[in-house]
Amino acid sequence: MEESETKTILIDITCLFDQYSKRGIGRYTKDLLLRLIKKASQDSSIKISLVGFYDLEQNLREIGFSKFGIEEYQDKITFSSLGEPTLSNYRNIFRWKKTDEVIFEEEPDLYFAPHFERGLPTTPRLQHSFMPKKTVVTAHDVIPLVNNSFSQKNPIMNLLKGIFYRYMWRGVEEADLVLTSSNFSKTDLINYGHIAEDNIEVIYLGINESFFAEKIDSIEETTINEVINRFIGEQRKSYFFYDSGLESNKGIDNMLKIVSRLFEKGGAHIPENLVLVGGDFYQGKGESIKARSALGEYYLKKIKQIGILDRVITTSRISDEELQILLRHASSYIYFSEYEGFGFGPIQAMAAQVPSIINNASCLPEITDGGAFLVDTKDIEDSVNKIYDFLKSEEDQQNIVNKGKEVAQKYNWEKTADQVLENFHKLLTETE
Repeated sequence: MEESETKTILIDITCLFDQYSKRGIGRYTKDLLLRLIKKASQDSSIKISLVGFYDLEQNLREIGFSKFGIEEYQDKITFSSLGEPTLSNYRNIFRWKKTDEVIFEEEPDLYFAPHFERGLPTTPRLQHSFMPKKTVVTAHDVIPLVNNSFSQKNPIMNLLKGIFYRYMWRGVEEADLVLTSSNFSKTDLINYGHIAEDNIEVIYLGINESFFAEKIDSIEETTINEVINRFIGEQRKSYFFYDSGLESNKGIDNMLKIVSRLFEKGGAHIPENLVLVGGDFYQGKGESIKARSALGEYYLKKIKQIGILDRVITTSRISDEELQILLRHASSYIYFSEYEGFGFGPIQAMAAQVPSIINNASCLPEITDGGAFLVDTKDIEDSVNKIYDFLKSEEDQQNIVNKGKEVAQKYNWEKTADQVLENFHKLLTETE
């Protein structure tokens, strides 16, 4: 029997070293590729080729391979370098020539991009010396298209970036398969992104195993104590925990209003502080907090105006281990985003067995699936009253924690990688 021809899959991994590297897109790419490369290397019917910045060893290290793993896999995959990293922006249109040269050289059967902004072979008017038989792209959401919000700098930048976004989105519209991470996002891809329903596949994402409570509790006690003392203080005051950024869709204004009202109502069951994780502030408490971005400056003024500065703790950027420790020891996790295609934060909180209070909006009811306490944050007073009562009931909180722990188990990166690879094989079979 004649052996089937080996198929080449070329994957764009440029987001490992641009502004998306520490955001959801970068995390998705790292966690998916860590599993996908391992699985594909054991599959004689496909060959993995990568295109990105720097060299192969640096990319494998960034993905999460150990020194031993790098030695094991670097001979099993092909890598094409685009040189030093560049930020993703409108210049991608003119930089496509370099990627096109790689495509021409590799002649891949399938081209996969974890993000569309660098360009796709299916994007009209970009140079195409060789067209892969199939193009696959991941689109987690269409927030900019829904809100007509592409830049928070000013109206001119919003207009210009909108033109660029829509230009590159044409490649998504023409792709053979669009992967997305929730049924909510699938509906928006159809309604706002003009993607054919048959061309969309919903594949839930995973979360890193290190966020599960048992893993966090296994960290050395001296490390746990050092982290909590450094950020929270030796008095170990209780705290609400927030780690999802200050962008316009995150519902920060409502979150601050609700937390402020809860502080006003008071009671032994209400956490004493609000911990804000992220690079928009330097590490600080109360009067010592300093902003390190325009958004941070804006919200620092707002925090002062509503009178809760003395109850706020900021961490600046922190390591995953620090994040896990602070999350695990929080009294409550809050996530009031108004629009998400998927939310790592709530799933991580459920895995860490922290009572999670979530906005009843977009994909959040779908992905938390009963494992979080839902409120409609558009109604501030109703949310305050419901959260107040929820925090007063240890039984209600424990029920949510138990359900959340169960739900979190289904978000597994191995399963995600298996489903992605399965879809690649399906498309490649269609081309034979």
